[in-house]
Order: sequence, then C-alpha cells, then structure tokens
Amino acid sequence: KIFDTNNWDFLSDPEKVADKLKDKAYTSRRNTYNAVIVLLMALNHDKKYDDLIEKYDKMRNELNAKYDEEMSSGKISDKQSKNFAEYEEVESIYFYQCS
Repeated sequence: KIFDTNNWDFLSDPEKVADKLKDKAYTSRRNTYNAVIVLLMALNHDKKYDDLIEKYDKMRNELNAKYDEEMSSGKISDKQSKNFAEYEEVESIYFYQCS
C-alpha cells in the first residue's frame, strides 16, 4: 500500500524501498526485507533477481546484526518491557492453575 502499486516493480530499487520503510522499527524493516527476499527467490527461476536478492540480503543482515547485538546485551527494550509480567503476577497465575 505504501508504494501505491499493484505489481512488484518497486522492489527493483532497494534504496527507495528502504526510504519508504525508514519510519518503521528496524525489526519490522528486517522482517519486510525477509519477505522481499523470499518473494524474489520465488520469482528467480531465470536468475534475473540474483543481484537484487543480494542487496536485500545485505540490508537484512545489517539489521540482523543490530538485533543480535541488542539481544546479546541482555537489555530489555521499552517495547519489550511492556510485555513483561512481574514475578508476583506469574507466581499467582501459576498457583491459580495448580490449585
């Protein structure tokens, strides 16, 4: 929808795709690049998209490196912290289930 088109031609310009996605979370951009890579691989029966797949792969891998770095730090992001439960909450659920 953000590309206002009904075909895949916009994927031929990875920089333009990156620009359209720049306001998304980096994990969302990474996941979008994954989907683009899978699509291009499916359409690549004639090896026409080899170079394009390589470009998107590099873009995705850069975001994967950022993700790996954040995960290895052990630091919980603000977005993740909203999904965490306090120990007492987990304990009460556990004991409720066991009784």
